[in-house]
Amino acid sequence: MKMKTGILLLFIFLQTYSQEIMIGPRNQIIYDARYVQIPPAFPFGTDSCKHYYFNQFKGFDSLIVKAVEQGDTGKFLRIYFSFVVDKNGFVLDGQFLKIASTRMANSLGAKTVSYFANQKSYFNRKIQMMCLEMPLWKPAMQNGFPVSSRVFDFLQCWVGLTKPKMESVSSTNHAINHPIYAASSKSYLGHYVNHLLW
Repeated sequence: MKMKTGILLLFIFLQTYSQEIMIGPRNQIIYDARYVQIPPAFPFGTDSCKHYYFNQFKGFDSLIVKAVEQGDTGKFLRIYFSFVVDKNGFVLDGQFLKIASTRMANSLGAKTVSYFANQKSYFNRKIQMMCLEMPLWKPAMQNGFPVSSRVFDFLQCWVGLTKPKMESVSSTNHAINHPIYAASSKSYLGHYVNHLLW
């Protein structure tokens, strides 16, 4: 009985440990930022990080045009991405993950939008460009030492004609709500984008 319990505990430990660590280039250990003792931090604070994302991400126009062409408005679109903050604070390996939509600003989940699948390389370049210009971060700490870690985050914008009612958004991630109002008609002549932060 003790042997079975020991094996079960070992299995649970290994499964949990494997979620926390990834292997990067040159066999470098990269921790998942969600599971380190002290996660990496943007040097100027969370709000500045949010604003940096929105000021430096250059793919909003393509995102809005495609959503309006598909008639997919009246919802939040989320651009999910990740990047590595190495043990020296440099931001590396920006990766676009997916675009998803949700009707609720503070929803924990969002449904993947399939019509962006053929533009993955385009959005990947935009995320990489955003990460290249990012200032040094405070690296993650594990057992008192700085370590490399992968940060998973998303940008969120509203696509619609009217401003949605905003609930308080969880501060556990770096995402903020960025309303982008897009108007369209049956005879699509263009789009109207008004970048506003509230």
